Amino acid sequence: MLVGGGIKPGYVHGASDRIGARPSLNPLTPADIIATIYHCLGIPADLELRDRLQRPLTVVPWGNVVHELLT
Repeated sequence: MLVGGGIKPGYVHGASDRIGARPSLNPLTPADIIATIYHCLGIPADLELRDRLQRPLTVVPWGNVVHELLT
């Protein structure tokens, strides 16, 4: 559940199967949720940071922003 910060109020995204065990419509991954939260905070999901050894690290390497959730 997401609330506030640019998220559509009262919006239900996707659906589950008839027994509620698995998503049957518009499944999301945790990385999609994180990418959407970062987007609301003004942080691009593809932002690349560097560690102490100057190795590149992408903030959210696999997630996509879910624009349907945003106002």
